Amino acid sequence: MRRKNRLKQEFGIFEGVPSDDQLRLYFQLTDFDKTLIGQMRLPATRLGFAVQLGTVRFLGTFPANLQQVPIEVVNYIALQLNIDPTIIGTYTRKMTITQHIKLIKEQYHYQSFSDSKVNDRLTKWLLERARYTTETDKMLFDMLLKKCLDEKILLPGMSTFERFVGGVVEDAANWLDDQLVAIPTETETTHLLGLLTSVGDVVYGATIKMDLLRNPLMDESRKELQRGFDRLKQFQQFKTENWQLESVPAGKLKNLANYAFKAKASFIKRMSKKRQLALLVAFVAEYKKRAMDEQLLALSHFYEITFKRAKNKEAKERLRTIKDLDRAASTLSEIVGLFMDESISSQEARARVLDTYSPEVIESARTQVMQLTHNEQEPIAIEELLSTYRKFRKFIPNILETITFEGTVNGQNCLNVWDLIRQQFPRPISYHMFEKISENFSKKWQYYIQKNPGVVNQCVLIAGIELLIHGLKRHDIFVRQSNRYIDPMSTLIDEVTWQQQKNILVQQLDLPATGAEAVGLE
Repeated sequence: MRRKNRLKQEFGIFEGVPSDDQLRLYFQLTDFDKTLIGQMRLPATRLGFAVQLGTVRFLGTFPANLQQVPIEVVNYIALQLNIDPTIIGTYTRKMTITQHIKLIKEQYHYQSFSDSKVNDRLTKWLLERARYTTETDKMLFDMLLKKCLDEKILLPGMSTFERFVGGVVEDAANWLDDQLVAIPTETETTHLLGLLTSVGDVVYGATIKMDLLRNPLMDESRKELQRGFDRLKQFQQFKTENWQLESVPAGKLKNLANYAFKAKASFIKRMSKKRQLALLVAFVAEYKKRAMDEQLLALSHFYEITFKRAKNKEAKERLRTIKDLDRAASTLSEIVGLFMDESISSQEARARVLDTYSPEVIESARTQVMQLTHNEQEPIAIEELLSTYRKFRKFIPNILETITFEGTVNGQNCLNVWDLIRQQFPRPISYHMFEKISENFSKKWQYYIQKNPGVVNQCVLIAGIELLIHGLKRHDIFVRQSNRYIDPMSTLIDEVTWQQQKNILVQQLDLPATGAEAVGLE
């Protein structure tokens, strides 16, 4: 790292001895340096000038006290000039020192931080970074310091520099607040500020309405799922999908939302109305999506457990009947073996079979094999799923009210089924309605419903939830007001946003600004 740990309380002061690499990089005199120094008459003057030159290159400003320059630095420069380093003590005449500072500024093109053009340029550069990046105040401070050092802009006093950075950061924060408070409608503004009002009786540890939205789901129990749906309904009174957030950098919005999430209610209440509203807009815009993610994830876990239990129960049942299946299969295998024996006629084979096994035993073996073998047309644990139908039915109204699905081509079957549920619910779905969209169901569901038309409504709802959970897991189904389940294509930035942020991104990654520059044509 360049110049690491050299600056603590004030610029222009050495904090320790420079390393060998730093001595070579900043205090090694060039031919131009030596030519300029050679024009000076006295050895002390030449040494003093060279020490000032090396110091301004290293620290970004002229030394506050030449006597505090490390002796190692003086020795390194004196050796190059073949001058006794001890004579640096005679370099004390203020007029000479001032003249040398002026000469260095002129010959090496150093600029003053207080120059209006320089100040305006730095303000514009820093303000752009403070507005559009998530860099902290300390990072902005360090980056501006590096820019001044690299561009030969003489550093002012530490307090002046800090006030400059602080002022720009405050301007950027005010700009962000202005952008955010202009987004919600008047009605939404009232509702947003209402989140800071008391809830009356403490609910889930919440003292203000905002706390009800900040409390995450604890698990995927039915009680928590219902609380999650209630929370989504509160979030959805704000039509964030209509909010024009394009001008607000996503990183800034997330940082502000996280700040609002962690801040104490009493602290937020002491802020100005403008700041309160900006925090609340950021919080709702970001945590509405997070609340949706939490809800969909908890809902998926809830139903996945239900499906898993049903499958496990059928698997245990199949294991319990495996001995019966083995006996029946062995019987049928022996019978088939007799019929396949070419040394005897089919009539003789039939006679032997009937002598060995009664018709009742043969029919029982055949029936057992048909019942116990896994049939591709039968749904897994369908009877068990139907016995838990109330679990599926319970959250259908909330799903329809709070979640809007979209999907890819692979998710179209799920969307078609939910279109029917949305149109018909809470009225029951008839077999005739099922027939119109039957191709959207797996063969197992089709087969079962055809055999059991009396439970078509229950089967469609259960199958619909199964399609939804699988679609979310495979990302064939997505939800716009979400981070985890959003359409990936919608996250690509548009041309306007790219042009706004391109320069900053290129600078951060230290990349060429254009393709031509990258291949060396510019």
